[in-house]
Amino acid sequence: MKVDGILNYSLNIKPGEKIFIFADDKSKDYCNLLCDKIVGMGAIPFVLWNDFTFNESLINYKNDKVLRELYTMYEPMIDLCDVAIMLDNNLETYCEHGISSDDLLNFKNKYYLKIFKKIMNFKRWVYLRYPQKELAELYGLSYEDHVKLLEDVSNFDYSSLSKSATLLKNKLDTTNKIRVVQGLTNVEFSKSGISSEVCCGKLNLPDGEVFTAPEKHSMNGIINFNVDSFFRGNVYKNIIVEVKDGKIINSSCNISEEFKKILDSDAGVRYFGEFAFGLNPFIKRNYNDNLFNEKMAGTVHFAVGYPHYQTDNGNESLIHWDLIVDMRDNSAIYFDDTLIQKDGIFVIDELQDLNFNKSKNKTKKLTL
Repeated sequence: MKVDGILNYSLNIKPGEKIFIFADDKSKDYCNLLCDKIVGMGAIPFVLWNDFTFNESLINYKNDKVLRELYTMYEPMIDLCDVAIMLDNNLETYCEHGISSDDLLNFKNKYYLKIFKKIMNFKRWVYLRYPQKELAELYGLSYEDHVKLLEDVSNFDYSSLSKSATLLKNKLDTTNKIRVVQGLTNVEFSKSGISSEVCCGKLNLPDGEVFTAPEKHSMNGIINFNVDSFFRGNVYKNIIVEVKDGKIINSSCNISEEFKKILDSDAGVRYFGEFAFGLNPFIKRNYNDNLFNEKMAGTVHFAVGYPHYQTDNGNESLIHWDLIVDMRDNSAIYFDDTLIQKDGIFVIDELQDLNFNKSKNKTKKLTL
């Protein structure tokens, strides 16, 4: 498994630096590979295991003092580090073990999310998947193809994509009103005063998006999320939401009651914290994994719940759930009433490079 792109480009690790790794308990082989490479670079790894069975015990004993003391013990060690890596498999679900949503939220609020937010506050950090047979099955791939996909999206030339994505960011920064139309979807919102950001290989892997956030109370219309979404052990299909003054007031999907339970889990989940364009040409279909799906070229996504700190719109929630609209057919996106994208293709001159791949000094459509 190649990890050079992660350590050199995404994280830019230097000799003598301390690397914090928050590692899923099933990621031992991959974590060991990273640690071996990190030591070989003259840097120092510090691994904190995110063990599912241990976490389950912490949740079941409901001892807030233990949660506080654990975090207090780990926090100064994390603060000593220069770079952070989080390895996650997106498969383990505590609800399958009879754990209530209230107990899970308490555990996350008092311990897990504190560590996760620490990671997100590093100037250099990545959140990524590691090779796993169960994950390959979720993606509908052989294990070998699964490994190749992870290698491709981790070592892709993000620096080239970043230059083109910056042009989209610049356009977004001068836009006040956005309208998205696709099939049943017809929604409009304002982002006046909220910046936008480029993500191209420096945070999540896979990467490749430009994101912003709607003004919290500005969104109105219908959104049909036409890409299946795997969340907390369930696959949600054909989610349709009606939004009024920023708030989801009606919804339906294949498991509507489960979806409504999530929307009612805290006051901020019915509002949106992100709007973004997916730009990664290696991701062309649904992998039942939002970390991949949200980067799919020709899509946009809206996240219910909390916003990224760079584009904070004031919404507060313990959830950030990316829901995706495939724009590659029967669609249009308008910035301040100007058509920007049609059927997943950018139509204005300055954004044409996001539709094409430059290879050997020749311009050609992506055929990956």
